[in-house]
Amino acid sequence: MLAMWSRIICADVRRQMLSLALILALQGFVGSADGVKNGSHHQPWTIDFQVPTSTIVTLNGTVATANVFTRAGLWKDVVSIIPKLLGACPQGQICWKTVNGGPCLANTSIQAPTSGNRGSIGQASFNYATTPGNEAAFSAMAGYQGSALCKAAPSQGSATRVGTSLTLTSSSINAVAQSFMFTVTLTSAASSGQPTRRRLLQDAAPISGQVITISFGDGSPDGTVTTNSNGTASIVHRYTTHGTYKATARYTGSTVFLASHAMGLVQNGMLSSSVSLANNPAIPVATEQVTFTATVASGAAGTMVLANLTVELAYGDGSTDTSTTNSNGQAMFNHTYATAGSFPVVASFAGNAAYSGSSTSESLIVDLESSHLGLLITPNPAFASEETTFNVTITSGGPGSPRLAGKTITLDYGEAYMSDTTSSSANGVATFTHTYCRFGDVTATATFAGNGTYSASSVNTTLTVKSHCPGRKLRRRLAAC
Repeated sequence: MLAMWSRIICADVRRQMLSLALILALQGFVGSADGVKNGSHHQPWTIDFQVPTSTIVTLNGTVATANVFTRAGLWKDVVSIIPKLLGACPQGQICWKTVNGGPCLANTSIQAPTSGNRGSIGQASFNYATTPGNEAAFSAMAGYQGSALCKAAPSQGSATRVGTSLTLTSSSINAVAQSFMFTVTLTSAASSGQPTRRRLLQDAAPISGQVITISFGDGSPDGTVTTNSNGTASIVHRYTTHGTYKATARYTGSTVFLASHAMGLVQNGMLSSSVSLANNPAIPVATEQVTFTATVASGAAGTMVLANLTVELAYGDGSTDTSTTNSNGQAMFNHTYATAGSFPVVASFAGNAAYSGSSTSESLIVDLESSHLGLLITPNPAFASEETTFNVTITSGGPGSPRLAGKTITLDYGEAYMSDTTSSSANGVATFTHTYCRFGDVTATATFAGNGTYSASSVNTTLTVKSHCPGRKLRRRLAAC
């Protein structure tokens, strides 16, 4: 029992002595190492005590962070006696290098270390983007330089970030629709003999699962794609105007991979267009409406109709109209020709930023409109030596049979080559009067010779001419004719 207590007391004494020695060392005290004097002076003794450290480096983009640790471990007794000892570690600075060695690129101070029951940690950071070569694969090395209480770790802590290579290609998949396929390829790109991360990636190894942003260069919203197991991704884009565009692919990098970008020029040439023209009816007539349909399509063969384009139609009679193509690529026009004849009709699209201009023409034959005559005679039957009135009505053969004014009508009375000519009035009626000198049946014929708009027409009626007074009295009247 006595021996056990003796061991306990001795262990406690040793702990107390160790703690005292540490306190003296921290406060700069110097004493005798073994109590033996050297002449008139004590042989000096010092206690060289530093807390061991370890360093781990992490990378986030080009920013490297050194995490310097101290661990209580065998020093738990010290911690219980001097709680703030480990809290004073780590302190000091980090020397930043690359795996190729060489001088420090920079020294940064450890910021506000924190402590706990298991030890303490301090951090310092450095951005490798401020040094040349950050565009390629690189490694970050953090050498902790130590302090009075903290042991240096000059060769500890490194991490490697892999460089990348990004390519961008484009190909036209539909020249008519101006659609292009953009393909990006992301691979590793270690340079200057530096190893890729943990040597898991060799040069030109595909990198999957990374988001690439593509700017098409035409002001449209950017597109985003994610690389597949082959390190590639594709996206389709349609340009609305022709020209040369600078497309750019951007990879912003990750904690493992460096950023990279690629650029490519896209030549989106002006596309050709074609115009076709149809009319209904196929052979129109003067004074009646004819409908023209002009269709605009892309390409000489007209493979895709084009909407919202302005088409001009020249009717060939000195008049023109414009119309806009609908969703079927059709521009509609209605026109009425005043005269018959052959007319060169031209439909044209002037072109725009995406499509070149085009036109088409046809020689349109317009037929004469038909005309019709009506003849009304009063009185009927007529009487010799008395005035007879003839009303000739002329109408069009078009819709609604409108009456025609100002048309020249000739009336043959059917008697001794006698005829008269006059024009139709505003209501389409030409009026004639005549006195027959003999009785019997005659044929009265009204004729319209036609013009540039209306075809010729005629009408005839058999008229019976009677006598009111037979014999000598009638003969005297007829002699007066």
